[in-house]
This record gives sequence, structure tokens and C-alpha cells, in this order.
Amino acid sequence: METEKTALYEFNKNIGAKFVPFAGYEMPIQFSAGIVEEHKSTRNEAGLFDVSHMGQLSIEGNHNLELALENIIPIDLKSIKLHQSKYSFLTNEKGGIYDDLIVTKVARGFNIILNAACKNNDFTIIKKALGDKFKLTLHNNLSLIALQGPKSSEILEKIVNKVSDLRFMHGNNFFYNNKNIYITRSGYTGEDGFEISIPNEFAEDFAKKLITEGEEVFKFGLGQSPFPVPKIVVDELQKHAHQKDYQNVSGLIGLREEVANYHSNKNQYKYNAESVIIGPGSKELIFQTQLVLNCDLLLPSPSWVSYEPQAQIINKKVHWIKTSAETNWHLDPEELDKTCDSLNSVNKLLILNSPNNPSGTTHGNLKELAEVAKKHNVVIIADEIYAELDF
Repeated sequence: METEKTALYEFNKNIGAKFVPFAGYEMPIQFSAGIVEEHKSTRNEAGLFDVSHMGQLSIEGNHNLELALENIIPIDLKSIKLHQSKYSFLTNEKGGIYDDLIVTKVARGFNIILNAACKNNDFTIIKKALGDKFKLTLHNNLSLIALQGPKSSEILEKIVNKVSDLRFMHGNNFFYNNKNIYITRSGYTGEDGFEISIPNEFAEDFAKKLITEGEEVFKFGLGQSPFPVPKIVVDELQKHAHQKDYQNVSGLIGLREEVANYHSNKNQYKYNAESVIIGPGSKELIFQTQLVLNCDLLLPSPSWVSYEPQAQIINKKVHWIKTSAETNWHLDPEELDKTCDSLNSVNKLLILNSPNNPSGTTHGNLKELAEVAKKHNVVIIADEIYAELDF
């Protein structure tokens, strides 16, 4: 099967890109400066990415569209404000996950960014779920450019007036060469950044202007670490090279089955592999959950250092609940109840460590905490970072 090329292919080629096939496209994996310099640039200045292989789907419809989409995208779409973006999932009829995606509410409906390797299949699934009631368009006439890094706002503002006013996970319509473009303040590098949806015929000119305005902007490929790969990993990759299909976003099914079986045996409760999601670490999964849920965050004090900064990044309100050394820093159900009473009309998410951080001891009042959570409809995440190390 012949690979496709983005509208920026020749531009990338002319500035020294090294290409590899990815998700059906010829994509730049790195440029002449090298991956290390590209990494440093995004952390200290700004990096420019061609991510036009991603799927850009627009769905037009009235208020019934929100209800229809909520059958397959498990977030409260009615509560999303105009031009606000949310991270979520595309689910099957059992609640299992086909793919992850970003949904943005726009005047005529919703814009959805789909993963490149899954976009055609995702489109088919969404089209089947919605039927012919709404207008769906998977845009092949649009490029997607990501500008990421601490100076991205300063650079982009020189080309697009007022774009720096955007808040994280929000977007809006702007004009470039008298043509409408849509920009969101978002990205995947952990730095401040923007994603620019622009007609293909203007993409190269726009990319050149970004580089001109930002003297330290580096051109970026999809490469990762420059460090040598251990031989045992190389051998395994060669052995399984034929198994190159894009994996389920929830993780390898075999691994999920093993996790479900382990906890089923340990806890004497039947867990299903479809309820297990594999991630690179609990903190990223917690961050993604906060993105999906429209809620305030409840945290015992003291708590793990990353929870509050994650919430601040996505503009979540944080409510601290005091604990004491006398109770091994365990959360008191009465204190949780008081806090929830004061936030009666607010959706709430509680992150709890059991075994506890910082004491490492197991909560003896989990049943009472669960009763309070049920009373106030609180979602609880158990970040069990000390699991099986408690005493």
C-alpha cells in the first residue's frame, strides 16, 4: 500500500527531514539538528511539528447531537462551553475503549481530533452510531501544525493577533491571509503550545513564517530518545516485527487479562480485562481522568506533590482536607463529609492513597469513606503507589 504525504512533505524534505512510514503517511522522524537539540528547543524555546496525519473530524447538528454523541463519548457534552476542548474516549456498546480523542465545541457542533492510524475506522464507528441525522466531514483539505514550547505564544502572536489570549484547552477562529483558521491552545509535549488547523494551500507559508518569527524554532519529527536500545529489546523487536498493527489504546489485551486475573485472585472479586487500562504510570492516567471529568478536586493534606499542579494546568479548583499525625495522616470521613457539604452543587473527584502517603499504612476506614462518597456522589481514584508494601 502506497503511503500518503502531508501538504508539508516537500517543505519538510527541503529542510532536511528524515522520513519513516507512520500510520499510512511518510512522516519526518527527525531533522538535521538531531533529536537532542529538538528536545532542548521545545523545553527552552519552541518546536514546530507537522501533525497533519491526524484526523480532523467536524460534526454539525443541533442540541440532539450532544445526546447522540454521549452514547459513544463518555463526557457531559452539554456542559462544555463554546470553543472549550475536552480529552475523552470513543467507546463501544460495553463501555470498552476504541480510541482516545479531543473534542472541541464549536458554533455548528463539534470538532474532533482523531489518532492518525485509527481515524478512518473511528469515522466509520461514529458515522454508524449517529446515522444520517448529522453532517460528518473528515477533512482531507486541512493541515494540522503544532507549535510547542515556552515561547510558542510569543511567536504565534506575531502572526495571529490575540491568539495569546486563549486559555489551555480552549480554541477559537482566527484569520490568516483572509482565510479562516482554527487554533486551540493544546498539545502533547507537556509545554505550553498551540495546534493550528489551516487549509493545505496555506500550511507551508504559515510554517515558514513561524520559523522566521521565532529564530529559535526547531523543525520536529516524531523521533524519541537518542539513547542506545538494549540488545535484548532489539532482538525482541526483530522477532515480533511482523506484529506491527496499531495497538488498542487501552493496552495489550494479554497484559490486561493478566492484571485482571491477578487482582481477581488477590481480592476475591471478579475483574474484567475490558475494565483495565494500561498506562505509562498512574500520574498520567490520573491527569487524563481529570481532563475527562468536569469536577473540582479534593485532596487530603498532605498529599502527593503532582496532584495539585496537574489540576492547576487544566484550571481545576482544588479543595484541601486536613489530616493529622494522630491518625497516620488518614482522611477522616467526617472531614470529607463537611467539605462535601460546603460544595454541595459541585461535581467532586477525590484522589486517595491506600496505603497512605506519607505514612505507608492502610486506611482502616475505607467503608466509612465509601459511604460518604456515595452520599455526595464523589468519584474516588485510588492511587495505590504503595500497594503491597503496607504494614
